Amino acid sequence: SNCDEITKVNLDKWNSIEYIRNFCWHKDGRGYAKARIPNELQEKFGKKSIGLHQLICPCSDGYEPDHIDRNKLNNLTDNLISKTRQGNTLNRGLQSNNTSGVIGVTLFKRTQRWTAQITVNGIKIHLGCFVNKKDAVRARLQAEIQYFNDLAPQQHLFEQYGIVQPTNKENN
Repeated sequence: SNCDEITKVNLDKWNSIEYIRNFCWHKDGRGYAKARIPNELQEKFGKKSIGLHQLICPCSDGYEPDHIDRNKLNNLTDNLISKTRQGNTLNRGLQSNNTSGVIGVTLFKRTQRWTAQITVNGIKIHLGCFVNKKDAVRARLQAEIQYFNDLAPQQHLFEQYGIVQPTNKENN
């Protein structure tokens, strides 16, 4: 593959990371800056390829790097944070087929009612059916506070829908 396939981050900043300049970086099928690890280093890394974000933001077991701004090629240290898989998946935008503009809120066409749901630890939780879209959105946002607290992915909607986040954060 062509080592100049992607626009690289300024690698001068990463001189402290051993080997980084020797890797041939390319954009993989999922949009990440990725490199094949040279044969002589595969044992050291324990794998055959690595993402630039994984080198810059090494994580302990059970954690993975998350791009705060969702730009998979922005591997600056202030854009990467170590999160659990669930925490990382919360940092997603709307799916391309979303028509409500709110994660977890869908119009059920047959009944013309809005449904609200949330997925927690891989389990979908039905929050109810509503005549009014605003009620469905409020139910979803309240559930985000209950299950995700300050990791709620749609905090930017709280004020608009009259949702008050508790100041004593006991939930995770």
